[in-house]
Amino acid sequence: VVIFKNEFDRELNADKVVLDEIREDTRTDFQLEYKPSHPGADADGYVQRPNVNTLIEIQDMKEAQRTYEANLGMVTQAREMYQRTVDLLRQ
Repeated sequence: VVIFKNEFDRELNADKVVLDEIREDTRTDFQLEYKPSHPGADADGYVQRPNVNTLIEIQDMKEAQRTYEANLGMVTQAREMYQRTVDLLRQ
């Protein structure tokens, strides 16, 4: 599990998001599947399947995409506001 944090960058004079830490996911267990012929099976014949939930991963990707789009929209609006201010000062 990737954990991010906000950090103030004095050179940019802005907050930025940086990697805080990477932790092992301890909340969800691996799914056990009985396959004694599988080369990765344990002594009891069980194979550990990934604990990745596809629906949750898709939702996280959609949330990241919407957040990116919202931030991009704010940058575009800020640029347009600056341009209008410059146009007003030229008059």
